[in-house]
Amino acid sequence: MALVFRAVVGIDPAFRERGFSICVLTMERTAHFHTFVSFMAFLSWANTPGNVPDGALFVVENSNLEDTVFARLRGESPRAMMTIARNVGKNQAISQCTVDYLCATFGEVNVQDISPSEKGAKWGMFGGGRNMPLARQIAAESMRDKKVQGDASRLTGDEIDALQLALKYFR
Repeated sequence: MALVFRAVVGIDPAFRERGFSICVLTMERTAHFHTFVSFMAFLSWANTPGNVPDGALFVVENSNLEDTVFARLRGESPRAMMTIARNVGKNQAISQCTVDYLCATFGEVNVQDISPSEKGAKWGMFGGGRNMPLARQIAAESMRDKKVQGDASRLTGDEIDALQLALKYFR
C-alpha cells in the first residue's frame, strides 16, 4: 500500500545563524518558506501545534550520508582546509540530528533523508558561485511546472535548496 502525504516539508539544515530553512508544500499547492535563526528555533516551530501540517512528509538533505572529501579542498591552504572540514562536519552533525529528531517525533515512515548528491546540483551554480537571480528564476519555473503557488522573487539560497528538496517528492 502506497503512503499518501498531505504536505511535503523540504528541509535544508545548516549549523549557522539563519542558515536552517524549510519549504512547506501543501496539498492546496502553495509554498511557504521559513528560515530559522537556529536549530532550536526550528525545534520550537516543529513542536508548536498547528505549524506542521498533518500527514507531512519531511525531506531532509542529510550531508551525513556522504563520507567524502570534496574536490575543492585540493590545493587549499591547511588553514582553509581545516575551516572547510570543520564546517562540513557541523553540517553533517546538524543534518543527522534533524533526521533523528523528525524520526523520533513524527515517525520514520514520514521522513526521507537524501544525500547532497541525490538532491543534485544547487540551482544557479556556475564556476563555484551562485547566480541568485537565475536560481530564483529556476525556482519560479519549477513551481509553475508543478502548479505550486508561491513567490520566488526574494528567496534565499537556503530556501531555494529547501524548495528543491520538497519538489523532489511533491506530486
